[in-house]
Amino acid sequence: MNFEDIAYGWKKFSGQSDKGVTYMIVANNPISRLVGESDILYVGFTSGSIKGRYEQETTTGPSKTGGSTNSRLTYILQQLNGWQYYYMSGKQLSLTPEERREFNGVKSVWTKQKKYSRLTVEKYILVRYADEHLELPPLNQRF
Repeated sequence: MNFEDIAYGWKKFSGQSDKGVTYMIVANNPISRLVGESDILYVGFTSGSIKGRYEQETTTGPSKTGGSTNSRLTYILQQLNGWQYYYMSGKQLSLTPEERREFNGVKSVWTKQKKYSRLTVEKYILVRYADEHLELPPLNQRF
């Protein structure tokens, strides 16, 4: 799965303050995964503003506790040569009954849950990514 496979409805971040968005960090070049390759580095959701989340994840200094996701992302993004930040307003996802049945079968393998009370764009992308590459996007994984 690459960004171009799901690029519908995404906006490139350029300082907007939209709230309640799903966002994605995309590398300029695909990287190898367990199966295939992908340019998707991270998928997330924020109920706050995308501008605030962008600043947290790209300018956070070293963590005093050593485990901060924001510090980890800032460090890794500073080491990479070329990445983009995209977002999509809203978090709900509508699927047809057939698409939902297919997705629920795949999702139960990766999440151990029979069904979600609400299906979010973030969960949908992460489950589809894991099903295709047999792992999560690299920056969604914890060290």
